[in-house]
Amino acid sequence: MLGGPDPAVDPATGNSGPSPITRESDLKLMNTQAGLRRSVATGAAALLVSACQEGWAMGKMVLFSEVQGNVTLAGKPVAGAVLEREFRWAWKQETGTDTTQTDAAGKFRFQAIERSSFMGSLLPHEPNVRQTILIKHGGKVFKAWVFDKGNYLANGEIGKTIVMTCRLENEPAHQGDVFGICELR
Repeated sequence: MLGGPDPAVDPATGNSGPSPITRESDLKLMNTQAGLRRSVATGAAALLVSACQEGWAMGKMVLFSEVQGNVTLAGKPVAGAVLEREFRWAWKQETGTDTTQTDAAGKFRFQAIERSSFMGSLLPHEPNVRQTILIKHGGKVFKAWVFDKGNYLANGEIGKTIVMTCRLENEPAHQGDVFGICELR
């Protein structure tokens, strides 16, 4: 033996393989590692359950805030005008429409449109929701509201509740980032 005793042979017993001290140390190390893996797995599971429960709250996304207003023509309320609201949500490639009609006083109201996305609440992305409201009256279609929403906040479009007066005689124009015939109040 040129370099000393064979390290694979236990000098105390003459047996090959690891010494009892090494086996005991290895056993302690393996038990420690197994305990650590169980702790990590338990912690990860708890975090996942917590994230799933929180995720629905975090994942609430307002695609189109509540809208209310009135429609007039030559200063008089327009009863029975049909308003069609549409959204196009880029994140989920989703589109949707709903309609309402003005009452005798020319008033209308749309409820907020909300969705949930667990992955959308976790993964970074740039919110983009194309919003449109059209008014149909007297055989004509009027662009009331065209806007690209860049967040998921309630009233995130203009920073407050959307209340507007839509004068059918108006030409569509920009009011800040909003395009259409309606004037924001």
